[in-house]
Amino acid sequence: MQFITKTTWAPIRSFAANSYGQVYLGGAVFGYAEFGSLSMDVSIPYNATASFWASIQDNTVLASRAPAAAAALAIYPNPARTSVQVPAATATTTLTLTDALGRRVRTATGAVLSVQGVAPGLYVLQADTPGQPVRMAKLKVE
Repeated sequence: MQFITKTTWAPIRSFAANSYGQVYLGGAVFGYAEFGSLSMDVSIPYNATASFWASIQDNTVLASRAPAAAAALAIYPNPARTSVQVPAATATTTLTLTDALGRRVRTATGAVLSVQGVAPGLYVLQADTPGQPVRMAKLKVE
C-alpha cells in the first residue's frame, strides 16, 4: 500500500497500526504531498512545513465466511498396538501415518493400517479417499 503518492518532501516520522486494520502516520510536509485523494500544499510562505497525523483504514474483505472445519476420522483401537481400523475407508482409500514432524512413517491402502514396528508415540493418521475430503485423526501407538 502506498500512503504518499506524490510529494516534494514528506518524511514519515511516526508509524503505528492496530488490530482493526487502521494505520497511523505522522510526519512533516514541505512543498506538496498527496495522501490518496487528499492533498497538502505548503509552498507559501517559502520554506514552510506543516505537520500531519493521518489515519488510514483498509476495508478490504479477506474472507467472507469461516473456514470449513476438517472432517473428523473415526479410528479404532486408539491407542493401537498392532493395527488400526478405519471404518469409513474403502478399498481405494490411502492411509498415511505421519509423526509430529510431518514425516511419513507408514502408508497402506484399504481400511487397516499396521503399526507393528512403529515406535510408541503420538501420530496423525490421514485417510485420502478419491472424491472425498481428506480426513485426519490423532493416533497413539503403544
